[in-house]
Amino acid sequence: MRPLVFTPLWKGLGAGSEISLITSNGTIESWLAVTHSLLERRLRARIHTSHAAVRILAGDPTASMYANSSLVLNVSTSEAPVAVYLHPAYEGTYDLQTTEARAEVDRDYSAEDPSEMNRQRTVHWTATEPHDRVWGHMYWSFNGEPSPEGMNRGSISIRSTKSDVTLYC
Repeated sequence: MRPLVFTPLWKGLGAGSEISLITSNGTIESWLAVTHSLLERRLRARIHTSHAAVRILAGDPTASMYANSSLVLNVSTSEAPVAVYLHPAYEGTYDLQTTEARAEVDRDYSAEDPSEMNRQRTVHWTATEPHDRVWGHMYWSFNGEPSPEGMNRGSISIRSTKSDVTLYC
């Protein structure tokens, strides 16, 4: 995977940036991360192709996704698989949908609290039969209850047709 380096110019607390990767009939492989050392950064990403696979690493697994940063990610293709790998720090909602194939969440039960505060990770999901849509939310907490901020911090939407969509978290 060749990196596409996107360096936003953050302007202050709560600042955000947007990026769109759009093509047709071409595979998209990308690494997206909120790695600026200041808090509460927002990254919105739209990734779209058609008739080709998409593979996204959302967060560098070897580095931090900074505290209270948020990711809004919309990924779509047609007739090809989608795989999105989330950083363990991600909190928010997700919605995966396809046709004539499976939508799946592959949870890493060994994920440790990225803030090193000994919190527990909760991943909720609801699936339809024949398992072509899965949606839910994930968050870190001390008592199993989500914070309002954690529940609404990020949003992941993944769409395809006739091929599997998988969220690794």
